[in-house]
Amino acid sequence: MVETARAALEALVRAGVEQGVFRDVDPRAATRAMIGPLFFEALWTHVLRGESALNEPQALVNHQFDILLNGLEQRA
Repeated sequence: MVETARAALEALVRAGVEQGVFRDVDPRAATRAMIGPLFFEALWTHVLRGESALNEPQALVNHQFDILLNGLEQRA
């Protein structure tokens, strides 16, 4: 299941690059940048028993993708 989801997300990024929606990035690297923080949160909270960054999983996903797609740079 993980491999199927990773491949689907990679294909989505690749299509976005090809259609000019995303800038020219390596789809594999972009996919790992998207998935990595979510895996870390799961590892941190469920294996290492650390405190979750957010109590709402959907909110965490929304914040992560917002930061990934929009960065941290202040916009005018």
